Amino acid sequence: MYAVRELVKATRELEEASATATQAQQDQLHRLRLALISSISALPIPLLNEVLEEMKRVVVGLNGTLALAWTKGKGDGRRVKVKRNGGKGKQKERENIADVDEANVKELEKQRDEIVKALYREILERVGDREKEVVVRWWYENLEVLGGAPGAAAAETETGAEKDEKENQAVSGWGEWIRARL
Repeated sequence: MYAVRELVKATRELEEASATATQAQQDQLHRLRLALISSISALPIPLLNEVLEEMKRVVVGLNGTLALAWTKGKGDGRRVKVKRNGGKGKQKERENIADVDEANVKELEKQRDEIVKALYREILERVGDREKEVVVRWWYENLEVLGGAPGAAAAETETGAEKDEKENQAVSGWGEWIRARL
């Protein structure tokens, strides 16, 4: 348990320094997040809930940064405030002042997708039966967050039918898995 909490602490420290971080530090942060995900299958339920909420915070943060990048330069070019989880369950608003160029956007999208896929694989293939109920419930509760683009950006590019189809595809994967296990 101590090692997992240290991983969470290390990722948060690197996140705080991310505005001035080198590419190597950004890569280290991403690897730490993936290491945290790989520990999910070995965690007791109380700690599992903490780590899942940490992963939600990470994905929400990445989505928020991407939302900022997507809105930058549109209209009057204003920056948007992004809600981020400041730890201990509190939401706070802060302006993301990091310049996000096209290459950074692609890298952030790649990292977010890799994190979500790693979560999915870990939950699907490695989590035990006792913990499965907890992680499946968490997955469904956070499906919109894990699905990709923030709501505002997704609404601009997807019709209602496309959003429904995307959600059905994500849900059907779990439905098939659950039916196979029954």
